[in-house]
Amino acid sequence: MGSPIINNGLVAQLVERCIRIAEVRGSTPLGSTKFINFMRAILKLYRKHKYNYKNLVKINIYKNNLLFNYSYFKKLTKLLIAPVLKSNAYGHGLVEIAKIFDKFLLPFFVVDNYSEAFILKNENIKNKILIAGYTDIKNILKNKLKNIIFSVGNIEQLNYLIINCTKKTYIDIKVDTGMNRQGLILNDYFKVLLKLKENKNLILHGVFSHLADINNKALLKKQIKNWNLIQANTNKFYSNLVYHLGSTSSAGIVNTFKSNVLRLGLGLYGYDPNLINSTDIKPALEMNSTLTNIKKVNKGDFIGYNSTFKASQRMVLGIVPVGYYEGVDLRLSNNGYFYYKQTPCKIIGRVSMNISIFDITKVNKPKISEEIKIISKNKYNKNSVINICKQINTIPYEILVKIPLNLKRNIL
Repeated sequence: MGSPIINNGLVAQLVERCIRIAEVRGSTPLGSTKFINFMRAILKLYRKHKYNYKNLVKINIYKNNLLFNYSYFKKLTKLLIAPVLKSNAYGHGLVEIAKIFDKFLLPFFVVDNYSEAFILKNENIKNKILIAGYTDIKNILKNKLKNIIFSVGNIEQLNYLIINCTKKTYIDIKVDTGMNRQGLILNDYFKVLLKLKENKNLILHGVFSHLADINNKALLKKQIKNWNLIQANTNKFYSNLVYHLGSTSSAGIVNTFKSNVLRLGLGLYGYDPNLINSTDIKPALEMNSTLTNIKKVNKGDFIGYNSTFKASQRMVLGIVPVGYYEGVDLRLSNNGYFYYKQTPCKIIGRVSMNISIFDITKVNKPKISEEIKIISKNKYNKNSVINICKQINTIPYEILVKIPLNLKRNIL
């Protein structure tokens, strides 16, 4: 006979209440970090046991591929690597990826906003975290998270912090070297550089910028010239700062400018921003689903919404419970491919919100519940991220970040 406490979910409520009490108690034994983490672990185990069910859509993340890519760029650039985890780690799982790399001695993780930093610190991530996007001034001044670096990218925000910051706060100043998106213009940066020393609580941790286009040689030359000017002037007043201008796309040219950190985003996950089908890095993500239905249609039958496909012969169709909500781009309608084992099968009709139809006419004895590969980590398959991008004229970022948060990432 099952326990009424477990059946009513009171165990989860009790553990959550204990965590809240512990957080309020602060430095007391009941409020220790070890106790809070212990209670969280109990809660996770309980939920895993109680809500154990088979998912019809699986996202697999291959840890060895991530580690290979990290090592590849570290050797290639000879720089410290700062993994970029923004936008749910480019669709790969914010917390899952952070936990893999938190064992490394990193300069910092890069996230976009305070919410992402809060999630990671709530999961006991130890490494420093740089919030590269804009943070509301109130969140900076009230921050209680440890090992957080705030990026400051406008003169008004920086001046306000110089006057009002009353506790130790680390910042990286973003400077606009020519992309004309975020960052202080050079004149403002040089004017404010010495003013920072007026407030001992405000600690300059680093300086950074973004390269707009490494293929635009004139713009690239201008940005590097501005960057070198920034460094030369900053080094007159500060030492031991981190300087990061480059990201994945500039990994091959880091010897043309001075920096000590590379922000590694797309390359960490196995993709080249320039859509070069490089054999040097390995995609880490694949998406699988389940064949839930088999349909036979006759010549002349219409298939899917809006009658966008008309069968030219007798066909056998497979149904999978994935659609544009799950990350199958609508532009793959009548255009993309899924794989039944080793067989590429064309998507037929319009991709629906949670369902897609594909042609399994050539598959030998298809069976319900068989695994269907929606996105392949094999970059040569027709449904790899690189080939999907080429097919619908988009970029890997768009495909990856549209995979919903609620789909569980399995680290293999």
